[in-house]
Amino acid sequence: MIPINKRSVGKAIVLSIISFGIYSLYWEYLLVKNTKSIKHDNSSCTGEMLCLLFVPFYSFYWWYTRGCLVKKEFSEHNYAASGNGIIYLVLCIFGLSFISMAIMQKDFNSLHSETQQIQRSVSSGKIALDAIETGIRNTMGVSLACGLAGIVAGIVTLTSLGSTLINIIVPLAQDNLFIALFLTMLTCIVLGMGVPTTANYLIMATITAPILTEMGLPVLAAHMFVFYFGIVADITPPVALAAYAGSAIAHSNPFKTGVIATKLAIAAFIIPYIFAFNPKMLFIEATVLEVVVIIITSFVGIFALSSGLEGFMLKRLRIYERLPLILGGLLMIYPGHITDLVGFIIVAGILVSQIILRKKSVGRA
Repeated sequence: MIPINKRSVGKAIVLSIISFGIYSLYWEYLLVKNTKSIKHDNSSCTGEMLCLLFVPFYSFYWWYTRGCLVKKEFSEHNYAASGNGIIYLVLCIFGLSFISMAIMQKDFNSLHSETQQIQRSVSSGKIALDAIETGIRNTMGVSLACGLAGIVAGIVTLTSLGSTLINIIVPLAQDNLFIALFLTMLTCIVLGMGVPTTANYLIMATITAPILTEMGLPVLAAHMFVFYFGIVADITPPVALAAYAGSAIAHSNPFKTGVIATKLAIAAFIIPYIFAFNPKMLFIEATVLEVVVIIITSFVGIFALSSGLEGFMLKRLRIYERLPLILGGLLMIYPGHITDLVGFIIVAGILVSQIILRKKSVGRA
């Protein structure tokens, strides 16, 4: 690309008039620099400027030769030039050099605009190629996971592993959904150990989801349940890859880190059961009011359950407060108006007692 500086012709003429021709000298210097640029000549422009100012008739020679040069260079690069050596020479002879300067500047401005457009096109093409390369790189992992999941699905089909699990878990559950969910949870945690997310879901959907649909669970709820526990395997000992990565950063014991991670993520073990027992949370045959009530009671239940397990709400909880709080949280999570009411009474009672005790401790301090 030809390095050309763009300049407004109108502003250059106005500034030349206001400065009584002083700015025109700077403008002419820039034109001399541009004519060197189109030849890729990086030498100094001082000599040419001194000749233009002090050598008689040199300006005639300069405008003619540079006009022919600009015309030739523009033609070689498929650009159209308005002026040529003859036009510039005639204008210079009649003392109209500023018109020559305006014409040449206009040609340089056009060249600059077309050059910028080409650069933008090249840049856009490079961005598109980079995007394609990034997309291919990101797709490779997913493609590999899908391919491996296809192999797993083929093995499940050929060995009848999926139907075998169904034939084992469904009779053991004896139409008890909770037992079926619990056994499926254990299966998902084992199968999901160390498996990437995409492949994890494909494996769970192929092997374990049919168990729950066989028990009468809606397809969306079944798939969400198995996917949750497939991912939870990353923080569940003994093979807790995420916990191992965290322990490497924290320089802690990997197994203890996994236990603490499981304890902190207790809500992740509870939420799938909410989906299963009350699919309305997934907007399955639910009104807006029902969804709002379920979300509120579930949030309060999880808060109470987490507080009970951690042993702290507004202040440290005693053992006789923690156990009822855990029970109240589970009752609020379990669907049903009666269980929600009983759970709310328990949680609210402990919360009020915590507020009173906290105020007393603050008053004593």
